[in-house]
Formats: sequence, C-alpha cells, structure tokens
Amino acid sequence: MHSLQRRIYGLLLRLHPAEFRDEFAREMALDFEDALFTFGLSRLLMDAASSLARQWSAGIFSGAPAPVSALRPSLLTGKYVMVCDRSFTALELGFGLMAAAAQVALCLLAINASPGYRPGLVAVYASSSTPARHGGGNQETPLPAGGSSGFGFKPSQSNGASLGVARKAEDGGASWEKAAGGTMAFEVASVRGDKGEFKPPSFALSADEWFRDPKGRFHADFELPVYIEFAYKIWLAPEEQRAMLAKLPEWVKTDRFAIEAVAPLNATKDQYRLMMQTLLADRFGLKLHFEQKDLPVLAMVLVKPPKPGPRLIPHAQGQACEEKPKPETFPSECYSFAAMPGKDGMWLSGSRATSMDLIGNFIGSLAGSSGEIGRPVVNQTGLTGLWDYTLEAAAPSQTLSDPQRSTGPTMLEAVQDQLGIKLKPMRAIVSVPVIDHVEQPSPN
Repeated sequence: MHSLQRRIYGLLLRLHPAEFRDEFAREMALDFEDALFTFGLSRLLMDAASSLARQWSAGIFSGAPAPVSALRPSLLTGKYVMVCDRSFTALELGFGLMAAAAQVALCLLAINASPGYRPGLVAVYASSSTPARHGGGNQETPLPAGGSSGFGFKPSQSNGASLGVARKAEDGGASWEKAAGGTMAFEVASVRGDKGEFKPPSFALSADEWFRDPKGRFHADFELPVYIEFAYKIWLAPEEQRAMLAKLPEWVKTDRFAIEAVAPLNATKDQYRLMMQTLLADRFGLKLHFEQKDLPVLAMVLVKPPKPGPRLIPHAQGQACEEKPKPETFPSECYSFAAMPGKDGMWLSGSRATSMDLIGNFIGSLAGSSGEIGRPVVNQTGLTGLWDYTLEAAAPSQTLSDPQRSTGPTMLEAVQDQLGIKLKPMRAIVSVPVIDHVEQPSPN
C-alpha cells in the first residue's frame, strides 16, 4: 500500500510545470514519508493538487511563469514556493482545481493499468523557501555499485562490486583522508569508454573496509557516479544520487568507463580512494564540494531499547574474522555486504564486523531501490562498535513489481522484526555532495 501511495504522489509531482520542477529539485520528494506520517494521504494529495492547480493556472493565464517571488502557506510542514506573485481569481483557481482533479483521475487509471510502473520522484517539487541545488544459484554475491536497474545486482565474481558507498562522515571526511596520507595519485592510468561486456573490478568499490589487495594493479568498469562515490567514501540513497546528477549530461549517468591503473604496492583501500580523487580531477575535470543541508531523513531507532532484534548481534559474539568460516556463517568474509537467494523466493543479505552507520546506508539504498522509502537513513540507535546481521526479505524487484503479491516481508518489515529497528521520520543536517563541473575524459 505504501508503494502505491508513493506512485500516486510521484505522478502528481511530475505533473508540475517543467520550470518549477527544474528550479526546486528534491525536497518535497524527500518529505513524502514525513508528510504521510504526520498528515495522512488525503491531506498530502490535496496539498500536491492545490500546488498543481496554482502552478498551472498561473502559467495558463499569464502566458509563462514569473520568477519565484512569493510564499504561500502549505498544508504540510513547509511553504509552497510560488511561480507568480499575484493573487488568483476564482475563475483561475477553479480552472486549475478542475484540471488537477482530472489529472488525479488519469493518474489512478494509469496506475491500475500498469501496476509495475514506478515513476521517479526527483526534480519535481519543493515545500520550503530554500531551493535545491541543482550471479546464479545460491552463490554469495557482493552487492554491486550504483544500485543499477531493479534489484541493482550485476553479475560478479567473488571479488565482486559494491552496492554503493557510505555517507560522508560528519567531519567532512578529513579524518580518513588524513589518516590515509593525503593527496595521492596512480603511477600510470588509462581511461577509455567501454560499451562491451561488464568486467568485475579488482576489488569492491564500496564504503566498507572489505578489501582484496590487487598488488598495485587496479581495474574497474563502471559509470562515473560509482567512481565518484568510491573516491569520496559516500553512500547515497537513490533519490540523493538522482538529485546530484539531475543537472549533469546524460553520459555521466549512462556511459561506462574502463579504468586501468598502476598503484604503489601495499596501498590501502582508502589510499586507492585518494588516487581515484586525483584521477577524476585530472582526467574528468571533476570539481565537487559538500554542503550541509537540513533535510528530511529517516532515523533508525530501536523498537525495544536498549536491546536489538534477534538477527543483529555484537560482532564479538559471532565468529571471529580470522577464523575459517563455518558452513553456516554468512557472509563468509567480514566487512562486506553480501546477498544471495534464500528459501521460498526470499533474499538473504547480511554483513559481519560492520558499523550501524553502514547498516543504515544499506537499508536506505536497498529499500530506496524498491520504492519503500525515498530519503536518507541515519543511525540513532545508540549502538556502537561492530555488528553482525542477517536479513531475510522479499527481493526488492518483487516488492517493486507487485507489492500485493510479495512472498515475504518487505525490507522495512524485515528490518523491524529481525533487527529490532524501526525508521522514524525527522529532519537532520546531512552532508550533500554538489558537482560543480565535470567533462568527458581527456585522451590517454
């Protein structure tokens, strides 16, 4: 039901004028869960429909939207950002409301006709006066980078690829960069576009600490956002990544680049991140900075504090990383996030010796890919140290295509029942990456 409500709301938001969507990219989309929790679906849809009526009636009767210049109170927690600073006549507002009602009916008809369709919720609306800146069988599979298409899994070998990368630390990332030695560069590097078969990387481009030393020989074959997230040790929820890329050329999102490089022997994973930062700046002209923004988030809190659920245990109570993994141990290696098909069509995922912050990033990315949530997840459980967990849930692709026929719990239901964690809507200061410049790679 939640997924269906989100689809209806997403279609309403996408019906706003293009100028309005382009100017105010993401905050209202991220406000969905908070508004739904606080006001209910009826008021939420009325709020969106009222905005839709005002925006289109202004454009219809004035010829073109005027610059943003006035605020009107919203039914929600924020304020509407208006495209016109004049008052509307009863005829204008009535016309807009009738158009909105007809559009809502069309939305419902479209959803019933195509239950598998899920519209994106990016670059569509704003609710405050602050504009946005612009493998097969049962083989254990490390989660791939970028969360691409459906469940987000690409074929990979045991060294695999990463699901994504973790949110920037509160200190802006300075601590890990300084600890890794500061600015570094590959000794030799080659960058070329690749339209052929995907080739697994030399190690997982992930935010966790799982690392297989490539002995100075680095290779990877991903889209540019994966390299950016790896280089800056960030993990973005799907909505965050779409917002970061909204104003960039299409090739940034779609084109794969094969990178072959030689690095100093015995370099650590964080040192490879630093070398990737230098390569992106030199070859792609990448300029990126982080901004602190007050955004709607979902906070992880314990259902029955201070005790977590039965499938989330302190790492010290599980199998040590140095020991040979037992047949029942999952994942077989520490520090990585892995997934594999489970019983009865379920999907088993888990990690060992990981932090609660990374678990939050994992939940945000995977639940976001299934349409269950659309905002960052932050850790407020109060749990510290390293943890082991396993989670069994319906595959996100199944939840996404037909939530009414899922064979098991959704990701969020499993998180609450098995890990003892629930997600609480709130606002928090989040470090947001902003790309100032990027270009096609320079020749080798």
